[in-house]
Amino acid sequence: SGVNATDFAIVGATTTCVDNFVLAASGGSCVVDVTFTPTALGALTATLNIADSDPNSPQQATLNGTGVLANVTVTPNPATFATRIVNTTSGALTVTVTNTGTLAATLAAANPVTITGTNPGDFAIVGGTTTCLANTVLAAGGGSCVVDVTFTPGASGARSATLNVSDDAPASPQQTVLSGTGQTPPTADFSTTSIPFGNQRVGTSSAATTVTITNNGEATLAIASIVKGGTDASQFSVVGSGVSPCNFAGGNIPGGGGSCTFDVTFSPTSTGAKNATVTVTHNGNATGTPGTVTVVTLSGTGIQANVTLTANPTDFGSQRVSTTSTAMTVTVTNSGTDTATLAAANAVTITGANAGDFANAGTGSCANGLVLAASPGPGNTCTIDITFTPSALGARTATVNVADDAPGTPQQATLNGTGIQANVTLTANPTDFGDVKVGVTSSAMTVTVTNSGADIATLAAANAVTITG
Repeated sequence: SGVNATDFAIVGATTTCVDNFVLAASGGSCVVDVTFTPTALGALTATLNIADSDPNSPQQATLNGTGVLANVTVTPNPATFATRIVNTTSGALTVTVTNTGTLAATLAAANPVTITGTNPGDFAIVGGTTTCLANTVLAAGGGSCVVDVTFTPGASGARSATLNVSDDAPASPQQTVLSGTGQTPPTADFSTTSIPFGNQRVGTSSAATTVTITNNGEATLAIASIVKGGTDASQFSVVGSGVSPCNFAGGNIPGGGGSCTFDVTFSPTSTGAKNATVTVTHNGNATGTPGTVTVVTLSGTGIQANVTLTANPTDFGSQRVSTTSTAMTVTVTNSGTDTATLAAANAVTITGANAGDFANAGTGSCANGLVLAASPGPGNTCTIDITFTPSALGARTATVNVADDAPGTPQQATLNGTGIQANVTLTANPTDFGDVKVGVTSSAMTVTVTNSGADIATLAAANAVTITG
């Protein structure tokens, strides 16, 4: 009888205290074998009663026992891994198996920990650090062991499995859900990795070329830096541009087609081939590991016209005043690597102290708007035919100017010439014959004709010398 009488039972086969059993005087005895089968946790009690002919019947004995039970739990549940790039392995996540019950629990002798479910191959037990092993005993009241698990997603999207712990505790196997998400790795897809700008006039800037970096993966593309370098880095400009400009100090580009852009321009300050690079450091690789480098090569050639005039100076020598010389040719040559275009108006002018004494004969090939090809041509020269008509004696000078779009415009050449003229005089003048008898011829007197000028004087072809009066 008693509160928990049903938890105790008499074992009939071995009990000798049976009905009408006679206990002999002075020590006769019999036995009652009792079992305890607790139906609940905690202290349980009942009373064993022996009814006999003794005046104090029934004789009683108190039956006590405690119900105990293992209670094994697995935490965390669910065990969730951070999003991971496909085919890369996470750090270990620790799952703790704890017995909070009042009875020790023993893990299974074979395969006490297993992974099953939808994607079991994506999760793995770390052998070296897992302590939940075969026959591990979890002491009552908090005994525990750990299972370290890694996550290696085999595909993108949600991935899951179940971790099972088999033991002798109720509700075995105890379980926790393993979950994580796989992502395809980030990509750094460049719209171009080579920008040839070709020829560019010195002192001018090319049109911008835009470079787009696109992340066609699912994981975030992390750009650590974008750095311009190389021998001629100063000849190129690199700046973030567009709706999503690239951050040169580093930044993230989301997956699924996210992008950033930067513009490159070429502004040569001198002639010749120029080369530079843009180096982008990022994690666009199969594992998303930082440190991948992509180099965008930059090239271009600085070109410039170089226009000169020859002969310089152009010397006409001596020319009779008020007469026009034969034309002399001034050659305009472009020896540079760029074309040169003569001015649209007044491409050739003559200025200077005696500009009026020199004239463009108009028979040369240099004309307004003419384009001189780059060296070595053909078409990299033109000519100016100039005449000299001195208006006075002595040295005469002027400058021929060629206006164009080449450096140092206008290009110039000095024009020189000398105005000359004859100066004929007669001596003696007067010539005095004195007194001569009429009808008598005097002795001859000489009149000297002298040219003291800078030009020759030629006597007339007929009647060069006459006497009049």
